[in-house]
Amino acid sequence: MSINPRQRRHNLLMKFCKADRKLLNLEMRVGFCALYLEFSGLKKRHNKVMKRVIELMEELIPDKRQPRHYRYRYSEEFKVNIDSIVLNLAIGLNKFPRNSFMIAIVALRGQLTPGFLNEHQGLAAKVNEAAEDTFQMLRQEFGRSFHGGDPIHNVPLLQQLEKFDRFLSKFELAWICDGTNPDIVEALLDIQALSELFLRAASWAVEQNCINPEDFATCEPEIMTTLPRLAVLLYISESTVDQGSGKVRKVFREHREGLDEARKLLHRLEPQKRKEVAQRLCLRTDARDPEINRLFRAIASAADQLQTNHPIECTYLMSYVCSKYSSEPQAEGEQAAVAASCFSIEPSVVLPDSASTSCTSANCGVEFSLLQHRHHCRSCGGTFCSHCTTHKMPLPLLGHHSPVRVCEPCRDKVLASMLTKEAPEWVPDCSSPRCSNGGCRVEFTLLRRRHHCRACGGLFCHSCSSWSASLPQFGYNEAVRLCQYCHSVHGNLH
Repeated sequence: MSINPRQRRHNLLMKFCKADRKLLNLEMRVGFCALYLEFSGLKKRHNKVMKRVIELMEELIPDKRQPRHYRYRYSEEFKVNIDSIVLNLAIGLNKFPRNSFMIAIVALRGQLTPGFLNEHQGLAAKVNEAAEDTFQMLRQEFGRSFHGGDPIHNVPLLQQLEKFDRFLSKFELAWICDGTNPDIVEALLDIQALSELFLRAASWAVEQNCINPEDFATCEPEIMTTLPRLAVLLYISESTVDQGSGKVRKVFREHREGLDEARKLLHRLEPQKRKEVAQRLCLRTDARDPEINRLFRAIASAADQLQTNHPIECTYLMSYVCSKYSSEPQAEGEQAAVAASCFSIEPSVVLPDSASTSCTSANCGVEFSLLQHRHHCRSCGGTFCSHCTTHKMPLPLLGHHSPVRVCEPCRDKVLASMLTKEAPEWVPDCSSPRCSNGGCRVEFTLLRRRHHCRACGGLFCHSCSSWSASLPQFGYNEAVRLCQYCHSVHGNLH
């Protein structure tokens, strides 16, 4: 059964308060220091509280969270509770007296150097204060939500979540860089700046019609070549090679001479020729102008060398950009909504077999027997004979992405709703690691991207969403991506 966005946010607050209450009760019994003495029960509950807070951040401020691209080096196992680990370190540094035994335990657990303890004590205090204020505001907001309040409209709460996330991210980056090889630290900082550069390069290329947005969504192989080139082009158009202290540094300092020459060539070109350079870098045109060809060779060489010297970083960045384009942004005010119903019906409780001895269809009424089995409609939950449930269709927002049994009245309602209502909200990318087609169920990877059917909003692989048709009733006057079933419904109308 689909849940409206306000109710979903209330449920998240309720889960947070439940985990928070259990943590507070346990802390009062065993003491906070047990957290650093490997008391598993306390650590487990602390992890759960932070998990709920992160879920609320993803729900309430998804577009305002701090980037953490340096996590690409973490193992999957380490990523699970990283936010809780970072908060524990910050609270420990702030909570225990200087030079105490427990500070030594905190430093040992986090593998902290003495310099970190002295330099970041103030930042740890800010993280601790922001955490306490955030938790207190979430507890208060839970009470408001009982009386119809919606946290998405609580501006002070949203600002506090942003503040907490910002301090937590700063402390995590400081911790990761503490005692680390300086070259690795520089690489971690570069990945933060490079991610912004790659994303802006992709946005600029789409605006200039150099790259089709659908190429990002499908992660076309050409993107792996053209995107680094466009990132280099954008970089040399905005700064000199010497301007590396505050932004992208090491990765471009390696090509100082070539990029400096390319920058001079670029600034001598007229605006129209600069656009030709972008088209040439995307392999859309062949240029006869010798200056454009010289600039192309310089940029292409630097981009190719960038991918050769930093393959892991470039692969991560390109997957990050493609993931941003794999789901089109929702309209303002709808970004927190996950699954607004596209059907005019809601699933009822499935009736037990003993509730009826005959088909519940008004025009049937056949008695069930050993040969005449019961079948449940996956939409209304009623019991019907096999003849009255011959229709099958997906109900993605009810959790059924592959065709399932429905009775004839429900089928008619769903079809009418699909053809007359607005396009449904897309199923979130994180909701499923596999293709929604029951006959496929292939796992999504870096190269096997997620795709949304524009009619039902379900998640599919490229092969299972390769059909297309225009959907004027949804505002798509040109052919758009559809899954097989939705194409059989909408495609036959044209």
